[in-house]
Amino acid sequence: MINIILQGKGGVGKSLISSLLAQYLLTKSKNPVFIDTDPVNATFAGYKTLGVPVTHINILQDGNVNPREFDKLMELIISTPDTDFVIDNGATSFLPISSYLYDNNAIEILKEMGHSITLHTVVTGGQALLDTLSGVKTLASQFDYTQEGTNLVVWANEYFGEIESKGKKLEEMSAYKTHKDKMSGLIVIDRQNELSKQDVKEMLESKLSFDDVKKAESFSFMAKNRINIFKDQIFESIDAVYKTLSISKGK
Repeated sequence: MINIILQGKGGVGKSLISSLLAQYLLTKSKNPVFIDTDPVNATFAGYKTLGVPVTHINILQDGNVNPREFDKLMELIISTPDTDFVIDNGATSFLPISSYLYDNNAIEILKEMGHSITLHTVVTGGQALLDTLSGVKTLASQFDYTQEGTNLVVWANEYFGEIESKGKKLEEMSAYKTHKDKMSGLIVIDRQNELSKQDVKEMLESKLSFDDVKKAESFSFMAKNRINIFKDQIFESIDAVYKTLSISKGK
């Protein structure tokens, strides 16, 4: 499975999702491959202790995104069969890479080679809500998710606040309801209590994996316990969505 994280709004948790997917796959997959194409903030590539290095592909040329650099990404995928991928992308590369996938029929090419493609996008609470919903609508409208092997998973990131507008929750919003039938799953990153939020923030800012936290003397016993609860909740949610993909797509 090729997992591609896409969202046109920066600072909403794309690299967090990439790191969570990467750590999940390390418990399930054989020799997964991790890639970061963010030309501005290569946060995912900053994780040095996942056990598998994150390859950074520089897609900038003379200060601008060069879509031809995505050919290198395709070559890497094509030359590495029988494994899973996590590909993190920055906000500035959202339109270039989504257009590249569409214009070059890249998803169909990869599926013909035996891959399945799951696009992951994120909706967040707070000021970025409308912008992130716009990103969801763009991805939901651009590709055909009725075909086997093409999936769209939405992550509801409540870290910045509850996802709510005019008294409506995400599942009640028209942008979500209109495209719900195209979505293969919803994964919620729940709002944490203040202590858990501080623990997770420290882990993220230090670019530590869950295994790193277990060994770190800077985290107290209870802090490690709270982070482990967070990990278990997320991994269970990912597992549930992936099992649904397996059933619905016959993989």
